[in-house]
Amino acid sequence: MHLFLLALAAVDFLHITDTHIIKRDGIHPEIWAQRKMYEHSIGELNKFVAGFRPGSAAFIVHTGDMVDAWCFETQDPAKPVYGQFEYYLQAVKPLPVPIHHVMGNHDVECYRRNPKDPSKPAGDQSVGDQTRSAWKRMVPALRKGTYYTVSKKAGRTRYRIAVLDNGQAIPPGSPEYLRGQMEWLSRQLKRHPRDTFILALHIPIGATPFSAALRTAVGDAKNVAMILCGHNHTDNIAQIELGASRPTQVRTSALFKGADQSRRIRLHPDRIEVSETAKPGTVAATIPVGKTP
Repeated sequence: MHLFLLALAAVDFLHITDTHIIKRDGIHPEIWAQRKMYEHSIGELNKFVAGFRPGSAAFIVHTGDMVDAWCFETQDPAKPVYGQFEYYLQAVKPLPVPIHHVMGNHDVECYRRNPKDPSKPAGDQSVGDQTRSAWKRMVPALRKGTYYTVSKKAGRTRYRIAVLDNGQAIPPGSPEYLRGQMEWLSRQLKRHPRDTFILALHIPIGATPFSAALRTAVGDAKNVAMILCGHNHTDNIAQIELGASRPTQVRTSALFKGADQSRRIRLHPDRIEVSETAKPGTVAATIPVGKTP
């Protein structure tokens, strides 16, 4: 394909993560004292939204920890305060492009006081099913579930972004949930062997039960090219082993650190270009994309 046509075929999107939005109203003072470090996060998100240039990206992938918690304990332990998701969603509403969400560990927990150590509020993930139900009601992309695919085409190359849910303590919710998610991914890979897959998840692949299950689900598929993740609040790009695939795992710094903390991902028919964080014009990594038999 001619170079000019290759350029026209490219699809750009932005990767952001870890906004950690928090709304103070009603939060118990002991908890607020330990979480107020994220009070400025809404300002950084607002600046990101206001500075988004139409035409600069076709969509956005947010790899989790949209909020600092689903709910917080108040002065009355029986009446936690909610409204964090709504606060976040109102902030991103002006964006002129779709934003595809990944569930992070903070998105599926409620912060409660820790009587033994007030300096360490406890993150309670027993509300995980409740939070997923809420996200499904409020976010159209999640109506059918918190793992799903987004399909995009660059020239003749079909990309499938598989959004996965690994924010909750593993197995997330129940062994059945983890098994169902992995069986779903395995089916996707087998149904689309010629497509190039990008996995979007919150916690990076490592020595975890979820990672082990994911390696098994990928199996002998060789068409997983890239993983997008967050969680650690720092940048990193490294090639890893995942079944028979050798994807490049891309971790992006947290948006709460600054409105410019995003990466531009450019999908070409023959490669993926990953920019440096905060420098969309500087390519930090190029990932070859080849046809898989």
